[in-house]
Amino acid sequence: MILLPMACIKDAARAVKPICRQEFADCKDTILTTLLGISVLAVTMYSFRREGDQEVLHLLCAHRSEGAICPKCGAFCEHIHEEKKRCIRHTNIWGKKTFLHFLSRRFLCDCGNEFTEELRLVDQWRHQSRDFEFHIYESCLKGSRKQVAKRERLSQSTVREIFNRWAQFSAVKSGRVLTRVVGIDEISLKMRHKQFALVISDVERNCILEVLPVRKRKAFEEWIDNLSEAERRTIHCVSIDMWAPYFHAVRNRLPKAKIVVDRFHVMKHLNERITQLGVDLLERRRAQGASLKRRTDSRDFRCALGPDGISSTHQNHRWNVGTESG
Repeated sequence: MILLPMACIKDAARAVKPICRQEFADCKDTILTTLLGISVLAVTMYSFRREGDQEVLHLLCAHRSEGAICPKCGAFCEHIHEEKKRCIRHTNIWGKKTFLHFLSRRFLCDCGNEFTEELRLVDQWRHQSRDFEFHIYESCLKGSRKQVAKRERLSQSTVREIFNRWAQFSAVKSGRVLTRVVGIDEISLKMRHKQFALVISDVERNCILEVLPVRKRKAFEEWIDNLSEAERRTIHCVSIDMWAPYFHAVRNRLPKAKIVVDRFHVMKHLNERITQLGVDLLERRRAQGASLKRRTDSRDFRCALGPDGISSTHQNHRWNVGTESG
């Protein structure tokens, strides 16, 4: 067995030294797989190492499925493009710190999509399983993060990051997220029929909070009234377009919230006004040009006439006729 230092490390899974296959022993029954409580991996071999006074269990796992579902086309893909060794920290088994070793597989689908297999056991880019992270979260609820970090041989920053991540996830799952910045907009339900639905979103988290079937001030005010006192106090900014009922509803129901107009509607109205101004100027110039042309044509016509209203051609003809008769 190899002795490892007892000092707390930030990422235990990443700090595990490579284990050669000769250190593992075959696992002939399914008891370890059953204890893991996972359905995507099966334990094939195990090994023990010692870290100071603590014995650590390493489990070599194999995938139960030979392929994965392509997230783009939904087809079952078995063409493995790349494999990399991966090690994650799992919940303790028999009171021993436990690590899982398996291959992270990357597939190439027939549709041309290249994707990494997603496992329910662990989130992507994480070095702890979901069960272990949830265990850390529940332990922090019962005690201090410092005590949890010392007991699990982790750094306090890792414990804090895990706790914050699962606290946010639990809040989203239970619907108790407090929104700071609310966005108000509408979508057209039927073109050219003036049927709109009111969309209320959380700007910071980029998610939709509610879709109201009508775009009316009363419906928006009723939605605000249904919020708890803590939710109303948390809202400090509301982004709206330039429709006056939104402004008055926010001002009456959320007097302490700052009202801002989103850039899209500002530029939209600005471009519309500039375009309308250009059209007005063009029509004015056309009207002035037509009036000037009419005045010019009339002046040229008067200049072509003689003092008595007869053209010079007729005057010459009349003079020639008078001369011949004389």
